[in-house]
Amino acid sequence: MKIISRILVAISAAVALLPAARAQFVIDGASNTAQTVSSGTGLITANGTLTLGGTTVAITMSGTSIVTNFGTVVQTGTGRAIRNTAAGANLTIYNATNSLINAAGQDAVQTANSAITVLNHGTISATSGQALDLRDITSQPNQIINFATGSILATGEDAVRPGSSGVVTNFGLIRATPVSSSGSDGVDAGSRSDVTLYNAGTIQGRHGVTGGATTYAITIRNDAGGLLRGVNGSGVNIDGVAASSTANVHNESGATIEGLVDATSANGDGDGVDVDGVVTLHNAGTIRGFGAKGVDSGGNPNHAEGVAIGGGSVVNTASGIIVGSTLVADAPNTDPTRQGNGLLADNGSGGSAVAATDIQNAGLIRGKTGFGIKLVGSFADTIINEATGIIQGANAPGGGALAVIQTGSGADQITNRGQILHDAGHSATAIAMEDGDDTLVVAGGVAVIQGGVDGGNGSDTVAFNLGAGNSFHYHGQITHIESFQANTGTTHLHGSATVGGAATVASGANLRVNGTLDATTVTVDGTVGGTGLILGVSIIEQGGILDPGNSIGTLTFQDSLDITEAIDIPTGALHFELGSFGVSDQVIAGSLTIGLGKLEFDDFTFTDAGITLGTYTLFATSAPITGTLGSMLTGTIGGYQATL
Repeated sequence: MKIISRILVAISAAVALLPAARAQFVIDGASNTAQTVSSGTGLITANGTLTLGGTTVAITMSGTSIVTNFGTVVQTGTGRAIRNTAAGANLTIYNATNSLINAAGQDAVQTANSAITVLNHGTISATSGQALDLRDITSQPNQIINFATGSILATGEDAVRPGSSGVVTNFGLIRATPVSSSGSDGVDAGSRSDVTLYNAGTIQGRHGVTGGATTYAITIRNDAGGLLRGVNGSGVNIDGVAASSTANVHNESGATIEGLVDATSANGDGDGVDVDGVVTLHNAGTIRGFGAKGVDSGGNPNHAEGVAIGGGSVVNTASGIIVGSTLVADAPNTDPTRQGNGLLADNGSGGSAVAATDIQNAGLIRGKTGFGIKLVGSFADTIINEATGIIQGANAPGGGALAVIQTGSGADQITNRGQILHDAGHSATAIAMEDGDDTLVVAGGVAVIQGGVDGGNGSDTVAFNLGAGNSFHYHGQITHIESFQANTGTTHLHGSATVGGAATVASGANLRVNGTLDATTVTVDGTVGGTGLILGVSIIEQGGILDPGNSIGTLTFQDSLDITEAIDIPTGALHFELGSFGVSDQVIAGSLTIGLGKLEFDDFTFTDAGITLGTYTLFATSAPITGTLGSMLTGTIGGYQATL
């Protein structure tokens, strides 16, 4: 609604001025005479054609002036079709449906530092210059509205160059057709800051939208049906490797931002959104980078990223898709050195980002032939993957191992409620946290991590905050962490976890070790069970529960196990299932401590799974048991009298 109200005001203002202002020229047929409008109006009717050649400007505007074109304005030589050279003017250009403003060898429209409004329903085009060049505007309001029937076209140069604080609104087509590997962008703001772009049509060029400087700001909103496309570059490309260079990009549901590579250029970097500085990105649509070849301006190999930034905030909603691929239109990748990555935060050359990065994902972030997310630098970055979120990655096309998520050397925080998936499966690396004191939190009841977790250097924590009644199954390898925490819910460890510090199971939590848990100490205030192997000094605290097996099975503690505190107050803390003919749950321990006279029958909770007469071995150790049994050693199990 905001955009529509702006447009209606602009149209009504232009129409209201036409009859009131002093008409300085009216062209109602063919004319070859250059025209000047100074604080007045000029009109080209539907029957009118104004044609100039050589270097002569077809229409020169100054003062408070309006040019309305229902016909044709053409400059066939090297002059401009419409030009303002006297700064401080207040200009309006209205180009009607099926009307044409064209320059063959220069800009179609060019202004000095003057206020201007361009309302286009027809075609404004340049064959060897900018269609609209407002770059000299540094302190005057300037706005361009291209309606659904409107086309703003350039060949070999930029289609639109707004001025400082310019506003570009597009419902039609803005297109620059490149003839070389440089220039020819759809909208090029250059170093002009505070530009605002609204798009619900198509904007296309080498880069769809570009600009940037060390100190810079731009706002881009791509609405439903909108397409920002770079044909040999990025859909959105904002330069300026600095925290003071900022871009605010909103890509709404049903909108697309994409970067491609062409078939002829030696170099091409098809990123969807490439912001060297700090971005605030809200994506509910599709952002994709397809294809890369050659090198960048620094000589580094190009790779295709869905989003490449210098830091900032990225929100990818449930409908949002961010994808990078070297598979252009799903064709086979012919260059095994090229990666298609999801999201990259760095300085554009593989070095540190310029600011911290915060990512909240409820949609899809995917590297089809590369990493899902890579963050470079020592900032404290944050990644939150919501329950509907998928972060997916793959190894490099040439076979190089890549993680789905790779963080930098800062104190990074990853929270996963959704899916983190490596295409190569559990044996690959899902998360590499590198240096810094990092934390991975697995939360909720639908979380999936397919691949290993590598804490890297620093003091790193993996915590399972699943919530009561929720569970998480993990089949990969957790390495180089210093703290393993099962805090809430049920964690099923089918793979392995190597912990250079403490592993803890909080009260109310359940840890099922069906693979291997190797920690310095294992402290259980909740429940520990499963059929796997636990290494480290293990203690079942008061209130803790030892529950070997899943159905009937054996849980092994390779080192010491101390259950003294668990049985200090009889609570039935030792859970064993008894089957037929002496088959039961069992605990094997390197050594076992039971306290002095504490272990009694009511410390056990037995489950009848087909019990028969016989002897059941509940604990087996390779060293003598430390401690003694208590005095209450008899009870009943499934109607049978039993004695410890």
